[in-house]
This record gives sequence, C-alpha cells and structure tokens, in this order.
Amino acid sequence: MTGTVAAAELTSSPFQTVIAQKTIPAGYASWLEAKNLRVDIPQNAFHTTVSFEILQGNSYNFEFFNSKNEKVLANYAFRVRQLSNGQLLKRPEKAIEVGFALPKVENLQFWEIELANPENPIKDIDFQVINQTLVHQVNDFSLAWFISGQLEAEAVSLNSPTVIDRFLLQEPFPAHQSIWPLIGILSLILGLLWLINHVHVE
Repeated sequence: MTGTVAAAELTSSPFQTVIAQKTIPAGYASWLEAKNLRVDIPQNAFHTTVSFEILQGNSYNFEFFNSKNEKVLANYAFRVRQLSNGQLLKRPEKAIEVGFALPKVENLQFWEIELANPENPIKDIDFQVINQTLVHQVNDFSLAWFISGQLEAEAVSLNSPTVIDRFLLQEPFPAHQSIWPLIGILSLILGLLWLINHVHVE
C-alpha cells in the first residue's frame, strides 16, 4: 500500500515549477519527458489513477554545494496525486526509472535531497551511466535529486586556419570579418618589395 506525503513537504520545498504533467490510469505503464529528463513508469506502479508531475527548482539554490568550476546540470522532484481524493502519494507500488541525457561532463556527481530537509543533500547516490544517460530508480516521492559536474571545455585546435590561411586557401570569411585590412597589408608588403628592388637597381 502506498503512503502519503505531508503537503507541507512539497509546498515548502525549492521544487515548485511544473515542467511536465500526465494523468496515469490505474495499472497503466506510461512515460514523461521534460528537457533532457525521461521518466518511465512500469505497469501496476499505481493502483489508482494519478496525476504525475515533474517538478523543478532554481539551480542556483544548489550551486553552493559544488566546487567553483562545477555546475548544476539538472534538478527535479516528483509530485504524484491521487485523483480520487487529492492525496499525495509517497511511494509507487513498483520503482519507476529516471534517465537524464548527459552533456560531456567531468567529475559527475549525483545528489539526493529530502524535501523536508533540502539544506542537507546526500552525495554519491547509486546510479548508472548507460549510453551517456544517467539512470536511477525512484521508490520515494518525498525525495528530490540534482546532478552536477564540470562541463568539458571545447578544445582549441592549434591547426585552425589563420586569416592568411583563409586567403591562400580561398576559404570564405565570416560575415563579421572584412577582407579590406588584409588587402591593405598585402599592398604595403608589395610596396616595400618594390622600393627595396628599386633602391638595389640604382
């Protein structure tokens, strides 16, 4: 039998924005998606028809748990309400699966939060990474989660073409870049060569 969550745990939590909602009929399998997040609900996860919501908070609220170069990639919680009586469910009958499509990231960390005590998150919760997707199970709707890490910086190629390379290779210039400065430089070089040759001849 699924329990209920005290309404105060959700109304006072930092997770207040609904980013996805779906009505799940009793016994049905279903899924929800929001941004890079996907929730898969198995058959018989709920024995009553429910409203299933994905909630999100302001990532700024969790930034101070990370080191300087790490960013909060996602944060989320779930609000599941029985349509028959409006009560909030605390647990599903079967675990639901959550997947978050990861960007290229270093030092990946996964945090769990009690909605009743959001100021003390727990780090290093069990998860898997499958095909660049963080996957974990959810059995308790009185909890929330956030994912953090350091985004990989784009490497700067030492072989990237310079302005002269583009001219010699006849590569197109970006719209914001003018060719006139290059023509001026080339004209100056040709003038100096002519002057040197003229002086030498005399």
